[in-house]
Amino acid sequence: MVGVNQYLGRSNAGVGNEVVVRITVDDDKKLKDIEILKQSETGIGAQAIESMLKEMISKNTYEVDSISGASATSRALKKSCKRCNE
Repeated sequence: MVGVNQYLGRSNAGVGNEVVVRITVDDDKKLKDIEILKQSETGIGAQAIESMLKEMISKNTYEVDSISGASATSRALKKSCKRCNE
C-alpha cells in the first residue's frame, strides 16, 4: 500500500529475482525514505542495498555509483527506484 507522497517500484534485474521498493518523498519531492518491501539478494548484494539506500537518500537521487561485486543488485535497486517516478 502507498500513502501520500509514496510510490512503488519493482525490477526483476537482481540476482535473487524481484526487488520491490516504496519511496517516500516530501512535498518538494525530496527523498525522505526508501523501503525494501521484497528482495532475495544475499551476501554482497544485501550489503550493497544497505549502503546504496543511505547514499540515495542523502544525495536525493537514485543515480548513485554501483557497488563493486554487486552490479546486478545495484542495477535492480536503481531500476526499482526509477520506476517509482514513471
